[in-house]
Amino acid sequence: MNWMGILSSILWQVLKHISPEIRKAIQGLIAELRIKARATENPWDDLFVEVLAGIFSVED
Repeated sequence: MNWMGILSSILWQVLKHISPEIRKAIQGLIAELRIKARATENPWDDLFVEVLAGIFSVED
């Protein structure tokens, strides 16, 4: 069984149906995380936050 495929499918369905208010709150959180990630020396922080930004369509 392809658990990653199943999980990915469920995640995308949830993301498509969350309310605009929650999506906007998540986008604000990601914008704050982006600032904090850039302040660290760990490049993995930047990568993680940029992946989230891509998923939630947060522009720089």
